[in-house]
Amino acid sequence: MTTVTPRTISRRRPAAAAHADAKIRLILLWGLLSNGEAQSPAMLADRFKVTVRTIHRDIKVIQQAGYQIKFDRKTDRYYCGATGFLPPLDFRQDEAVALMLLGRHVSEDPVLEDAANRALGKIRSHLPPALQDQLAALEHRVTVNPVGTDNAQAAGDAYHRMQQAIREQRQVQCKYDAVRSSENGGGDRQFFFCPYHLLFSNRAWYVIGYREDRKSMRSLKLIRFTQITPTNKSFKIPADFTVAGYLGQCWRLIPGGTRRHIVMQIDPHFATGIAETQWHSTQVVENQPDGSAIIQFDVDGLEEIVWWILGLGPHCRVLEPRELVLRVQELALQTAKLYGK
Repeated sequence: MTTVTPRTISRRRPAAAAHADAKIRLILLWGLLSNGEAQSPAMLADRFKVTVRTIHRDIKVIQQAGYQIKFDRKTDRYYCGATGFLPPLDFRQDEAVALMLLGRHVSEDPVLEDAANRALGKIRSHLPPALQDQLAALEHRVTVNPVGTDNAQAAGDAYHRMQQAIREQRQVQCKYDAVRSSENGGGDRQFFFCPYHLLFSNRAWYVIGYREDRKSMRSLKLIRFTQITPTNKSFKIPADFTVAGYLGQCWRLIPGGTRRHIVMQIDPHFATGIAETQWHSTQVVENQPDGSAIIQFDVDGLEEIVWWILGLGPHCRVLEPRELVLRVQELALQTAKLYGK
């Protein structure tokens, strides 16, 4: 009888099992990259407990299947290309209807119109006839009226350029129309910009990022860019950056400024309409016996909120702080002079 020592025992797994593992790894690898998070070969190798060479080979197999995975040599990262496609999705009826209704109104935004309409067409073509009938009965019974822009094409071009710069984390060289902006000096100013985040707020698209010439963060309106040129200089978005953290408790889009506790009284004619809307995260409403409402906010800076207050006209009276009372009074008097005799 032959004795078999441990050295002669094969430690190799059966070929069928190894092949199955490779298939599973390919699926998981594509799913990870398609979520939008760039990964280095070393990170992927460590995650799947294989060699870097195996990762390169797996990526090549996925690319040959038609999935768009690209490699950035500067950052040593693999990422999913813009033309990649999603795995098949199985929607419930309520999910499909909600997605189509939402997508239909997103497609009315000039910046997202083309891509949204293409996506909607693909989703609709895969819905069963019964679900398409249900959607047809509902989608024309729900309406959202978006606010248009005077130059949708310019905003769309800026959006896509900034989106690419954010994805690749590459600095861009810009010119910005400062005549219509709050930036001092006027004219088109050239500067380098590191975009962190795209934000739709206050009826327009903005990009938030670090402006080199100002040595600080800025929220810039896309429609005001007159030039956006990619550069070869890379940057890193800070790991702790969040839109909420950047904006703080500003009224809309301009962060910074001393925090003020604001108290105002809304008359009975406007109280219900104003109070039922959440204007700010710190909003507190106290309904009064006479039908009016006392509304309080804690806001960083006064420049943005003062214009909102003026829009309410005689239906709003600022009670605190005194600085805001005087500012509203001054602007109201200037407005009244325009209609004087």
